[in-house]
Amino acid sequence: MSCSLFDTRDPEDPGQGNGSLFIQPDRANDVIDNLINAVENLNQLNYLRCLSDNIFEYIPTSQAQNNAPELWESWSKQDEEAYFNNMRAAAENFSGHQLQFQNEDFSPSGNTTLFTADYSLTIIHNQSSAQGNIPSVVTGSVIISLRAEDGLWVIESWSDASDSNSPSWSDMRATFR
Repeated sequence: MSCSLFDTRDPEDPGQGNGSLFIQPDRANDVIDNLINAVENLNQLNYLRCLSDNIFEYIPTSQAQNNAPELWESWSKQDEEAYFNNMRAAAENFSGHQLQFQNEDFSPSGNTTLFTADYSLTIIHNQSSAQGNIPSVVTGSVIISLRAEDGLWVIESWSDASDSNSPSWSDMRATFR
C-alpha cells in the first residue's frame, strides 16, 4: 500500500478533533500549552495526545482519595479518557471553558521536567447531582511530571492538591467518570 498526498483520510469522530490547535510537543511547556487548548476547546483527541501511552499515573487530592478510594486505586489513561469524554458531552453546547495556571514553575532534570502550578478550571456544563449543582469552577495545584518519549514530551504523572475547601480537579474527574 502506498501513501499519496491526494489520498483521502478517515474522518474524525464529531467533537473529538475540532477547534483546537495542537503544537508538536518538542518542549515540555508545549504539552502544557496543548493541555490548555484541549481543555478550553473540549478536544478529547488532543487532550489524550498530551498523556503518555506507556505510563500514566494520576494522584488525586487526599480528600478525593478518602471519599472514593476504589475509584482511584487503578486510575488509568482509559479512565482519564472516559472522564474527559463525559465532561465534554455535558459541556459541548456551552462556551467559556477556561484553564488557567498561575505560579508556574518548570524544573528540568534530564529527560524529565516537573511542572508545578496553581490552577483554575472553568467548565460550563449542564450536570447536577443528588447533592445539588456540580461546580463549574474548580481550583487547586498540580505537580505534573513530563517526560520525553521518542523526542516528544508527554505527561507521565499528574498529582492534584486542593486549595482549602474549594472543589478540585479530582472532584471534577470523579463527577464525570
